[in-house]
Amino acid sequence: MPDTSTPIPAEPVREEALRLAADALPPAMATAHALLRPLLASIPLHELAATPPEELAAMVTSLHGLAATRLPGQARIRVLPAGRFAHPVAEIVTDDMPFLVDSVLAALTRHGRPLRQVLHPVLAATRGPDGALLSLGQVSCAKA
Repeated sequence: MPDTSTPIPAEPVREEALRLAADALPPAMATAHALLRPLLASIPLHELAATPPEELAAMVTSLHGLAATRLPGQARIRVLPAGRFAHPVAEIVTDDMPFLVDSVLAALTRHGRPLRQVLHPVLAATRGPDGALLSLGQVSCAKA
């Protein structure tokens, strides 16, 4: 049986790209810093390394701005045309809704809008009574 107690070393190139992107974020945006790693985790290494840190930081701050205020049960959706980013971007912030991503992908496909990339972090958000984003954390997948 393999030894699973030894941690797998992080990819140095990925870690450096994420560090540079984090350095490009405004320091006072703690929740944006918490969003960076989960949002960018699924980007293939060659794409991540080829993307300027400022563009990665802009992706994080854009989604963070949309998520900054949201009341429970409310969905926040924004579509950004190409220009700010190299390609059009659809951002969705909502309560965890099974199959929402699949439904959106199917609708885009039906309308002939091919996808370049899907970044789909599922995070636990702590919000104030006014819906202001206070903190982000990992969602536990453990079942009781």
